[in-house]
Formats: sequence, structure tokens, C-alpha cells
Amino acid sequence: MNLPSNTIPYLLGSIATLVIGIKSLQNYRRLKTPLSRHFAFSGFLAAAGLGLYSIPFYLTSNPDVLRISVTMGRLCLDIVGYWQIYLIWYLTGLRRFPLSYLVVPIALIGIVGFVDQALYFQTNPVGIIDGLAVYKFSDFAKYIHMISLMIVFVAGVIIGINAFQQTELRSRVRLLSISILYVFASMADSYNTLFLQGLNNSWIVLAGFIIAAGVFLSTTLIFSRNR
Repeated sequence: MNLPSNTIPYLLGSIATLVIGIKSLQNYRRLKTPLSRHFAFSGFLAAAGLGLYSIPFYLTSNPDVLRISVTMGRLCLDIVGYWQIYLIWYLTGLRRFPLSYLVVPIALIGIVGFVDQALYFQTNPVGIIDGLAVYKFSDFAKYIHMISLMIVFVAGVIIGINAFQQTELRSRVRLLSISILYVFASMADSYNTLFLQGLNNSWIVLAGFIIAAGVFLSTTLIFSRNR
């Protein structure tokens, strides 16, 4: 079976976010901070979603299996994307308002977008066509998906700002690497969503995910060795 190259960005993202989940879980067990818990939850769920968007295409060409895989992957990634509103709320002045004021409307928007996309997957091609993984976004769902990507982008910027407020070098670099991961991955996926309808077959998308995952993984490796 030919391995579809356009799943590589998501595979790289899956590896990087899995590392986030593992490292954040270790930090949460040690420090019990809300941010460590948030990054652990987000990392593991994002790794699952991105893995479902990529790994099954290396193992099977069965359209029914792949349809279930990308539908569940979409659910995981939607939850992760929208849940970054917690990060924005926690790190900004929005904490003066109840979190439910933000979560409820965003959750309703996310549910509508997911249902539309899930129904679209049921009636449109999902599989490997001409050596590429195909699972396009519906015209409606792609704009709903853009909301989650904008939330991830803003969260990434806020994480970057917060990083410069850290006094410890390890904490600063770790937060900056997560910020870069958020920003570049959301920008790459925004391009993919708006201009490629999810097809993901562009060097721009691949470059964005390579930068995002590469910076995070390299800094994680360096600082892990320097413990």
C-alpha cells in the first residue's frame, strides 16, 4: 500500500502533542497546577485526534474503517481546539467572568460543526485516492472549524506572552515551544481548511507542522538531557 504523504503533518503533530501530554502529566503529578492538567488533557486528546487522522491510513484502505477514524479524530480535535478557551480564560482578565459564559456558546457552535462534518463524511469520499488521504471538510463545517483554530492561535500567542514572564529558563523555553506549536500548527491547518478543504496536500502545511513539531520536540529533548 502506498502511504499517503499528506498525512505526515498530522503524524508529526500527533508525536509532538503526545510528548506534551506525557510531560504535562509528569508536571501535574509533581506540581498539581491547573495549567499542567490542562496541557496533559489537551496533549493526549490532540495526539489521539491527529493519530486518527493519519495512522489508520497506513494500516488499511477500508473506507468504512477510515470514515469512523476521521470522524472520531475530528471529534477529538474539535474538543481540544475549543477547550483552549480555558487557557485564554485562565491567563487573562476574563477570569473575572464565569468560565461557563464562554464554554456554553462555544460548545454549542462546536456541536453544530461536528454534526455537519460527520454527516458530510457519510456521503462523501473518505479513503486513499491517487496516493493521497482524502477526507474533505464541508463548506459550512470548515468555517466552524476555523473558530477553533483561531482560539488555538490566540491561546498560543497568550502562552508566548506568559513565557516571557517566567524567571526560570526551562519554564520559559518550554512555554515558548508550546506557543510555537500552537501558533504554527493552527496557521498551517487554517491554510489547509480554507484553501485545501482539508486535503492537506501542500508544502505550506507540511512546513508549518514541521516547524511546530520540530521546535517543540528539539527543545524538549535538549532540556530533558540537561536535567
